[in-house]
Amino acid sequence: MSLMKKTTIAVLSSAVVLTAAAGAFAHDRKGGDREGRGPMHLFERADANDDGKLDFTEFSTPMNERFAKIDADSDGVITAEEIETAREERQGRRIERVVRRIDSDENGEISKAEIKERQMAMFERLDADEDGFISVDEAKKMERRGGKRHGKRGGDDRG
Repeated sequence: MSLMKKTTIAVLSSAVVLTAAAGAFAHDRKGGDREGRGPMHLFERADANDDGKLDFTEFSTPMNERFAKIDADSDGVITAEEIETAREERQGRRIERVVRRIDSDENGEISKAEIKERQMAMFERLDADEDGFISVDEAKKMERRGGKRHGKRGGDDRG
């Protein structure tokens, strides 16, 4: 294997491990996704002995677990192919979650009517004064809230 190829794989592997830290911490030890739960929740999940602080083992365990999951052949090296496979699997899970969230009749498909239903719910959340229009001020308020999905009309609609 050429030096350039080895260097490329090493750089890619390092980048994946480092960027996977967020994904690793966002992954519940029991197998469930914890994305969007915030840094304190992730800290608490990593704090295995509940002492309010992370030692190196607690800090590195989620990242090591993520590395091992990506390293499909368990050779201690992550290749570009393994990274791509992991990315595709993650994307597939993400797509499945989107379908489950939008598919209100639970038939495994997303219809135009279901999309319209989601659009109407979003529009109603943004139209805070219920005048049938989204003003610049209403859009800015949503942006300041970080696009959170909670609103005055029934809370979280993520399903």
